[in-house]
This record gives sequence, C-alpha cells and structure tokens, in this order.
Amino acid sequence: MKAINFCLALLFMAAMTACSSDDEKNDGRQEGGKVVETTSPWTKITGCLEETRGMFAETITVEARENGQLYFKNGNAYFCCELEKLTIAASVNGKTISITEQDTGPYANCICPYDLECLVEGLKAGDYEVVVMRDNLEKCRFNISYSSTLKQSLEI
Repeated sequence: MKAINFCLALLFMAAMTACSSDDEKNDGRQEGGKVVETTSPWTKITGCLEETRGMFAETITVEARENGQLYFKNGNAYFCCELEKLTIAASVNGKTISITEQDTGPYANCICPYDLECLVEGLKAGDYEVVVMRDNLEKCRFNISYSSTLKQSLEI
C-alpha cells in the first residue's frame, strides 16, 4: 500500500511540475515556436500560465459583441505543457455553436493552464446551445440567449 501511495504521489508531482524552456514566448499567436491554427476571425491563446497553476478553476465566459459576434474565452484550460500545436475552431450550425479545442501533442507528463479566446460570427438574437469539444470529447454543453447584453460565465 505504501508503494502505491508513493507512486501516486510521484505521479501527482510530475503532473504539477512545469515543463518549460528559456525560448518560450507569450505573444498570443505563437508560443515557443508552437503553431496556433484557427477558423475563427480572431483568436488569442496564451502560453503556459505557470503562476496560476492549480489556483483557479477552469471557466468559460461568453459575451455579445457588435455585428452578431460572440466573444468566447476558456480560462485556465489544461493542456500538455510541451505541446507543439494547439488549435481552436468555432462554427455555427443552426442554433448550435460548436467550439473545438485540440492539442495535437506531443504529449508530456506535465500540464499547464492556458487561456483560449475567439470570436464566433454570424449570430442573430435568439437561443443557442454551446458545445465545447476538447480532443474529440465533449467538455461541456450549455445554453445562451444571444442578445446585445449577453454576458455569462460558468465554472466547469
């Protein structure tokens, strides 16, 4: 039993240990040479937020913008800290807004919180279902009533 507890403690410590390099940059489009791809008209993806690791829950914020746009932010979203490519895509199909986040590896034994932001276009006033997918799995699903005053946050 002591050996199992020791192994679990080592695994937890490895997961919480930051993997970083001296050449990492935090410019929102590229981080340490890592490519960011999107189908959204505007995105921002931070580098590893080491200073907030484990301090805050993952949150999603949506806010109406002008001209039928919806601002989407996934704060403190955990992904591998040595990732080469992180993508975010947004699409609207009828009354469903799909947000797809994808970490394409390589995978490491450490994780980091990232902030992912994008704009969704082409919305009209009304009710929508928002589906957030991460690495081909549904992360969460919630409903919004899109209007010029929409501002909504949830902890996931």
